[in-house]
Amino acid sequence: MEPIELIGWAGSISMIIAYFLLSIEKMSSERIPYHCINFFGAIGVGIMVYDKEAWPALVLEIVWAFIAASSILRLMRQR
Repeated sequence: MEPIELIGWAGSISMIIAYFLLSIEKMSSERIPYHCINFFGAIGVGIMVYDKEAWPALVLEIVWAFIAASSILRLMRQR
């Protein structure tokens, strides 16, 4: 397996874990860790889809990372 694929897998798995933990109420969307996991997951998947030239998926990951980063900033300002 290529290193770029490992980065993509790590990103995918982290996003799945974040969503799973949110779904079973072990993580809150009003907490920074949830959005950090999503941000780094989107970056990981984004790196892989950029390498594979999967442009629609890259746009999705850019937007996903932007939403996560915006949420992190919002939560930090609330503190």
